[in-house]
Amino acid sequence: MKKRASGFTLIELIVVIAIIGVLAAILAVAVSGYIKKSNQTAANQNARSIFNQLTMSAVDLDEAGIVMGVNGNFTLSTANVTGDEGDCVNLKAWLASGNFSSSQQSLISNQVGGYIDIIYKNGYPAAVAWSKSKGSDAIIGRYPEEVTLDSGVTWQNWDAGL
Repeated sequence: MKKRASGFTLIELIVVIAIIGVLAAILAVAVSGYIKKSNQTAANQNARSIFNQLTMSAVDLDEAGIVMGVNGNFTLSTANVTGDEGDCVNLKAWLASGNFSSSQQSLISNQVGGYIDIIYKNGYPAAVAWSKSKGSDAIIGRYPEEVTLDSGVTWQNWDAGL
């Protein structure tokens, strides 16, 4: 009687590797969805942080006699910073070109960086959009009305409906 050698056959190994590959592919798709969702949440939170800091800065500038916003001394359009795609501007360059103190600049720019666009009403920020990049595929965060991944928000239409 022949004694059978112990171990796995080539077919058994291939089947196991194929099953592991299918499970890894399913996991990769699921994880990428969570990553995009967390990036969207972070973008909304960064927009919120900038909105809050700009609101506090607007109060400080108002006390110093400097008006932010439309018809004010300091807006995105008058900040000597060339607008990028969708009129968003680099946050650090925008802060450096304006009437913000160094402490205000560091409070805002050190936290997030990236690109912003702002809507002002009566000298105070009414809405802020933020993204890490300025491209057409950028994940845009907005505050106070937050956006979701499936809302189709871009730099060209981020202020629609506000």
